[in-house]
Amino acid sequence: MTDHVFRSRRVLPAALLLVAAGFAGPAAAQLDQNKGEIAGKTADGAKVQTEIDTLDDQRGDMEVNYRRQLAQLEALQIYNDQQRKLIAKQEEEVISLQSQIEGISTLTRDLVPLMLSMTQSLEQFIELDLPFLLDRRRERVETIKNLIDNPAASPADRYRAILSAYEDENDYGRTIQAYEGELDAGGEELTVNFLRVGRIAFYYQTQDQQTTAIFNPDSRAWEELPDRYNAPVRLGIKMAQEIVPPDVLVLPVHVDQEAAR
Repeated sequence: MTDHVFRSRRVLPAALLLVAAGFAGPAAAQLDQNKGEIAGKTADGAKVQTEIDTLDDQRGDMEVNYRRQLAQLEALQIYNDQQRKLIAKQEEEVISLQSQIEGISTLTRDLVPLMLSMTQSLEQFIELDLPFLLDRRRERVETIKNLIDNPAASPADRYRAILSAYEDENDYGRTIQAYEGELDAGGEELTVNFLRVGRIAFYYQTQDQQTTAIFNPDSRAWEELPDRYNAPVRLGIKMAQEIVPPDVLVLPVHVDQEAAR
């Protein structure tokens, strides 16, 4: 009896081991399956997180790009506003220039008769004046006439030429001048020395200094002077040529009888 019980006790653990072994196989398989599922879910989670991180980076890049585009848009709006102001200002200037051009056109039309009148007056004045440098002064008048008739010449150039001629004519009345020139003496060309004293008197003296004459503006002719005026006129010529220093000259002059009355 004792032996039988002993054997039964020894057999029981073996049975338990068998039972345990029977449960251990399915449990291990389930555990491995669970581990695989967890590992798969972990991998999926990591993938999702990576995608989230990528999307977040893309969102950040899009935000930076949006802000950049917004800044560029604001700068462009400011630029366009400035350009509109500039264009408006330029349009105002164009209108102003058009008005000025119209005014200049009117002024030019008014200037042409004035310039013609001034040129004609200058020409008449030269012909009635003392006949010094006559050819040069006549040529200048012709140059001015050609300039007025030249369509390529600007009104400013024409007017400037006329004013310059008037200024030079005015200067003749305040200066003394001596020069060599040709004189028509009874059909014969004679080389003489001319002396102009302002517009008060105009003389000539022959090269041998033996003959001296004064121009009579009333008769428009030369009148020979007494020999005593040869030396004073010769001195005046030297003074005009700056050969000798200025000094007092005693010379004959013609007096306008109408003015003297």
